[in-house]
Amino acid sequence: MTDQQQETTGGQVTYHVDGNVAVITLNRPDKLNAFTTEMLKELGEAVKQAERDETVRAVVITGAGRGFCAGQDVRELQERATADGGDLQEHLEQTYHPIVRRIRRMEKPVIAAVNGV
Repeated sequence: MTDQQQETTGGQVTYHVDGNVAVITLNRPDKLNAFTTEMLKELGEAVKQAERDETVRAVVITGAGRGFCAGQDVRELQERATADGGDLQEHLEQTYHPIVRRIRRMEKPVIAAVNGV
């Protein structure tokens, strides 16, 4: 890896910088990259890292395997609903909304490299 490359690998999201481009990869290809709470946490951290890195001039978000992202992991959502009543609005406010807000206010272009579903 060169001085201008860095990589952070979480469990379900990878973050790689090559030159001035940060590539954030959703990394649950066996589940078509369906979001779990942990994956959303990792995605939020990766977006925050790209936003704060002054060497990054653009961000690409993509999915590993044959599909970009199948949406929310329904099985996890059902398990949450069984365990604690699963307030969907609260889940959205705590997970998805902060990520979308951060991307919207970021002064760097964010590109979705969508493949498959």
